[in-house]
Amino acid sequence: MLAHLGYTHDAVYDGEQALEALKKTSYGLVLMDCQMPRMDGWEATRLARAWQRDNQRAQTPIVILSADISITDDARFVELGLDGFLAKPLRLKVLEDTLKATMGKPANADANLADTGRAPATAAQDARDSR
Repeated sequence: MLAHLGYTHDAVYDGEQALEALKKTSYGLVLMDCQMPRMDGWEATRLARAWQRDNQRAQTPIVILSADISITDDARFVELGLDGFLAKPLRLKVLEDTLKATMGKPANADANLADTGRAPATAAQDARDSR
């Protein structure tokens, strides 16, 4: 889906790998699944926010992914400063609208994103940010 929209992506398998990727790469957006092996999306987001704050890094926009549509009522949604919510299964148009609203349209097909093996943590970076 992401490639179809003009974004490339970095794939990770679980929340621990998502957190490590965020520490090494500056992404324009992270799509973080709530349920992942070893570390769920909530914990990965909490640790990412703490790491960014402690290291004086800009807060990366994080959009949470879940099949549970009541997730936006969860206190963690506000507490963690999440930037949006996408319901699974993802619909291409909704994903596209979310990416454009958060990051703007990719400048070209070289835009950069990241994804986990189970579709959990996907980080997106606009090509303009990588120049």
